[in-house]
Amino acid sequence: MKKSLAALLATLMMLTGLVVAATPVAAACGVTQVTVYKDHNLQPTSSAHTFCGSVFNLGTANTGPCNPPSLNWNDCISSIRIDALSATMCLGIYKNAAYDETLTVFWGPQSFQGWNLNGSWEDTMSSLKFYSKVPATPSGNCYP
Repeated sequence: MKKSLAALLATLMMLTGLVVAATPVAAACGVTQVTVYKDHNLQPTSSAHTFCGSVFNLGTANTGPCNPPSLNWNDCISSIRIDALSATMCLGIYKNAAYDETLTVFWGPQSFQGWNLNGSWEDTMSSLKFYSKVPATPSGNCYP
């Protein structure tokens, strides 16, 4: 009787607006997750998208705000937030599709850390790749 009364009370509170159900900020991807933003400073009002894995060509990621009519993310990213990068992983961001011409590499572990892509990096990213450190340990090296 106690459990059903508590469940009924919780449901009632939710329906009347006394309790707001929690919604995740970003998709649950596991050990690799990055969110890209069209504008600087991880603007919450900016167009944004979360990727759970590597993207060979952001020009084919048709979820973005740029390059009509395809609306993709190619050369359109001004800030990024690494939501999940385990201790044994790295994230490389690249100027060209097919993981060509490394702009920078981020080493794990990292979570919910963001950066503006300024100067020659802004609006130039065309692919991103998650990969394991060599050896696949926290002290391993990142080789893009």
